Amino acid sequence: MTRMLSRLERKHLILRSRDEHDQRQVRLALTAKGDELIACLAPSEATAMGEFAGSLSAEELLRLRSLLEKLLSPQTPAIGMDCPTRLA
Repeated sequence: MTRMLSRLERKHLILRSRDEHDQRQVRLALTAKGDELIACLAPSEATAMGEFAGSLSAEELLRLRSLLEKLLSPQTPAIGMDCPTRLA
């Protein structure tokens, strides 16, 4: 994650700053250049999503929606939650 954010920062697409109350937290914000890129990508992304969805039957779309809702639900544990953060 850090490497990806560093690349975006070097390309002037995001700004990183520390939270003034909790230095462990890093705040991210899009720059004007980042906003422009998002605006350019959004229409092509919508087209690609439409083409993807068009290749699925109504039943498959309902199944996909159900699976995505399950994955995104608060009851679904985050990946890596059982892993220790540091080795002793």
